Amino acid sequence: MGISIRACPPIQTNIREGFKRLVTIDHTAAGASNLTDYQVKIALAYAHGLQEDFDDVRFAEEGGTKVSHWRETYTAKASATFWAKVASISANSKRYILLRFGHPTASSASDKNATFPSFEEDFSGDLSKWDTANAIGTWSIVSGELHCGGGTGAKIWTIDDYYLSPGTTTITYKTTDAGSGNAFGILFMLKNDDYYYWYRVSADGATPAGWYCFYRRAAGTTTELLINKGTGQTRTSPWYFKVQVTVNADSVVIDVWESSDGVNWSYHDDTNMPYKDTSAERLTQGKIGAVSSDGVAVDYDDYYIDGTRKYASPEPTTSVEVSTRIR
Repeated sequence: MGISIRACPPIQTNIREGFKRLVTIDHTAAGASNLTDYQVKIALAYAHGLQEDFDDVRFAEEGGTKVSHWRETYTAKASATFWAKVASISANSKRYILLRFGHPTASSASDKNATFPSFEEDFSGDLSKWDTANAIGTWSIVSGELHCGGGTGAKIWTIDDYYLSPGTTTITYKTTDAGSGNAFGILFMLKNDDYYYWYRVSADGATPAGWYCFYRRAAGTTTELLINKGTGQTRTSPWYFKVQVTVNADSVVIDVWESSDGVNWSYHDDTNMPYKDTSAERLTQGKIGAVSSDGVAVDYDDYYIDGTRKYASPEPTTSVEVSTRIR
């Protein structure tokens, strides 16, 4: 998918800024699929008529219907990055939205919540969301919970890819009936099983009790790199986990909390937390999964992901022309 912006012919709209351009969204790349309420990324260079901070930028359908947007970053009188939520984009096609600007006193209409609405999805009780065909070990739904029945190095991941929207995504889940000494946890932002984060914890009875660590597999290798380790808490069943992933311009930061009741959370406040990945390979999109590395049975319940969206490949690229016309 590619995006370009060009001067547009006269179009009636209820947006009252003084200049306009037409944003072309190119979705003709091979493998494209139909998209609904999809956030497209638009890079905009500063131009005559724009406020220095881009507060006057608005997006709309050609007929005038408002298109929600969020201004992610800007450099005064230089450039800005926007995300616009487009209602529908058909595969193998081009479609257009309207960019308006030029109102000298307009306040910003940037709205992250409207553009990236709170997204929460429950993965625990629906096996159709999991890629059982390529899973390692035995996985099923038992009493509404994702159940690992065993298998050395057991892993399973989602069918869909997900994209960490700019900001923070939280993954929460509950484990029950974890075998004593079993090392289990979650995969998140798995990229083709070649590079991923793995939050690994031990069940009650392990030595030392309640230890946890992060693994990150190096790209192009089969080696899992231990990148963080702590002592955590002595765990009983059930036990709740909350992994918070924050995407910054130069890093991915990971924080972890645990709880015995899902209400009162304890942060891993030690020298190993939070974990900050500044590597070039840091992940912001991919699949999400569950692991039982020692092959011992474990159940996952209340497996929620909040603050992300499904990811369509390829992501849009933006090309902005400088021509404009007066409304």
